[in-house]
Amino acid sequence: MKETFLNGKDFVLPVHGTSMKPFLKEGDSVFLSQPKILKKNDIILYQRTNGDFVLHRIIQINKKEKFYTLLGDHQYTKEYPIYPCQVIAVVTKVLKNQKEYTLHCFSYRLYLILIQFSFLKRILIRWKG
Repeated sequence: MKETFLNGKDFVLPVHGTSMKPFLKEGDSVFLSQPKILKKNDIILYQRTNGDFVLHRIIQINKKEKFYTLLGDHQYTKEYPIYPCQVIAVVTKVLKNQKEYTLHCFSYRLYLILIQFSFLKRILIRWKG
């Protein structure tokens, strides 16, 4: 992955697990790039202290203490503190059903608005299974 970033290219990673459903699911892939400036709602690949690699969304940035609070779209338990040294990459695009999607399209921005409301999040999780 580091070599890919050094060559100025994105690294494509298949999605495993259910923590980012309904947005990301098995069979999808994400395009990862080297993180520069991270912001709220970015999806990042990071390494937990136990060594696991995880894709989750930034829901809060603590600028004073310099850490991130993360949450999977299909989860209710926040994970923090995640420090910048744990961040490996940021998602720039998604490949779903052989189609590439940027994270700036209208449908994605609408999805972000919907998941901000926990009661809608519960409905989406149950609906998408």
